[in-house]
Amino acid sequence: MGNCLRAGSTHTDHVSTSYANDGNDGFDPLAHSGPTVKAHETLSRRELGVLAGLPRKRPVNVNSQTMHHLGVGRLANLAVGSVMESGSGCQAVDIAGSGGESWARRELGTKHAPRGTMHAQIQRVKYAQGGNCPEHASLATALLLRLGKNPGTELNAPVIRVWEGRNTLNTTYAMIGDPRVPQWGERGTVVVDPWPVVASASTLSEARMHDAKTDTWTPYRPTEGRFVDSFAPGSSEWDRMAEQVEMIEPMSSSEVQGRLSTSAAMHGRGPLQFGDELAEHALRVVGEELFDSRLGTNPSIVYTDGQEAETFDDVSTETVARLRRGLEALDRLENN
Repeated sequence: MGNCLRAGSTHTDHVSTSYANDGNDGFDPLAHSGPTVKAHETLSRRELGVLAGLPRKRPVNVNSQTMHHLGVGRLANLAVGSVMESGSGCQAVDIAGSGGESWARRELGTKHAPRGTMHAQIQRVKYAQGGNCPEHASLATALLLRLGKNPGTELNAPVIRVWEGRNTLNTTYAMIGDPRVPQWGERGTVVVDPWPVVASASTLSEARMHDAKTDTWTPYRPTEGRFVDSFAPGSSEWDRMAEQVEMIEPMSSSEVQGRLSTSAAMHGRGPLQFGDELAEHALRVVGEELFDSRLGTNPSIVYTDGQEAETFDDVSTETVARLRRGLEALDRLENN
């Protein structure tokens, strides 16, 4: 399958100390991605958050259509990463690695469009390029719908946004296919969840959420949640939502800092530059809703249709850099 992402610089330029972004030109997420690496080849066990090592996996046999869907899911994950470049507003490593910027963008976006619909979540992303799992899932869903209309990345399967909530997991993600339908099942349904720090497309049968705090894996169980939005190929709803993210007008880091300084989210702290002090404030504000989900599945899983064999754990070099900055910053905050 052809890759429609172009190599090049990301939509903002990080200074060497990592935090400031000041580019503000509009861009198309599907034509805007930087260099990538394979997560399982590049990141250590600690960086992946898997202290006991990755579970050994034999190759997973799938049909050629599922291989195609895995490839489309990989493109959507990378495109979301190019928009939400500072990461999630509730992931500890992202908050620390962005000097609090990921949290700040989430706060500004929520104030801009506080409703809980997919449309509002996309508006938050377009305004401030920030959010938690709902915003990541809504953006991924819309980008999958756009990809599904393009030559080379066509989708003839439903695209579904799922909310799943129980004691061990409360999250939102996207799927290509429907596990309730025998045509897809768990082996043929592809999970696209760019919210974990290291995102990797996978089949639902192999999808696991990994908690780096406890080094435990939790299977996704969409049947225990709600299928919030479902888009059938060729439907008017598919076309309408696909148009929502054709262009993003990024908010620069200086704009984020300026607007954050007067935000109620600062709790009277006054203006703080992106860095450890703001990150520490953000980590305290997020409190019990703070996550450390580094992985959405085992990134070393090899899928094969008998003709090709590959992993789908491509991540941007900026994601790798932010993760490493985050671990260093968390160490500093803990020592202090």
